[in-house]
Amino acid sequence: MEYLSYIAVIFFLIFLAKRFLFAADKEKVIENIPKNDYLQEKPEIQKIEAEIEEEEEEKIEEIFYELNTHDIKISLYSASTFSNYKMRNIYEKIIVKNYWIDEPFHSSFVKILYCISENDFWIKSLKSKEIIINFRDLDDKELRDTALHVLDLREVLCDVIVEVDRCVHRFLTKQDTYVLLLSSMIYTISKCGNLNTLLEKKDDDIDMLALLIEIFCIEFSEEIKNKIIPTNNINLNLIEKVYNAAIERAKEYPNYLGDNSAQKKEIKMLQNLQQKRLLTVRDY
Repeated sequence: MEYLSYIAVIFFLIFLAKRFLFAADKEKVIENIPKNDYLQEKPEIQKIEAEIEEEEEEKIEEIFYELNTHDIKISLYSASTFSNYKMRNIYEKIIVKNYWIDEPFHSSFVKILYCISENDFWIKSLKSKEIIINFRDLDDKELRDTALHVLDLREVLCDVIVEVDRCVHRFLTKQDTYVLLLSSMIYTISKCGNLNTLLEKKDDDIDMLALLIEIFCIEFSEEIKNKIIPTNNINLNLIEKVYNAAIERAKEYPNYLGDNSAQKKEIKMLQNLQQKRLLTVRDY
């Protein structure tokens, strides 16, 4: 029994010696490790966390501005100004879509469209022959009517405006285009067969054109008025060419003219323009 006790004590002492030696080796290894390497893990984690925080701050500071998110509103005349759909379409195509709202061009353009829209103006067809009809009324009074084919001034005017704009839109300045468009409109109106209902007198073509300018383009300076008169316009050849082509393809309508002056209709003019409204292109 004593022999076994000695053996147990010896094994216990050997075990303690190994534990002591292993602990001493571990401390030497730790001492040989540089302090920077030993403490590297914590600063590296702090660096990553700092970078994440900086990225989050940058994200917070980024502000995106979206421009033109709303349609631009401009001063326009309401579509209800024109009872005729062709005049409304021309106003939208020329004024609204081009943003051509400079005065006095804008209002002069509207005056012409309104007048043509509200009155039955016509142009005699070059292919038409006049037929004279003599008859008596209920009082046995002899009357005379004239039957002929005519062109609707609304249709011809729309055709002329669109074609003139197409020809010069990319080549003339905006101001020169204004003058040319008004000049072509005045030229077309001057060909109206019942123009006497609009003008009280017309001694010759120059006086007639000058009167039309005073009716529709009165707000312009005298210098611009002079340029708007078709016979003074440097693009008169273009105006005549476009007008002649328009009446060639225009639709003809039957018409009857009486010699009774009492039957003349009152001419509707836009004396006082409606108030403009701030509208967007989409409103049309």
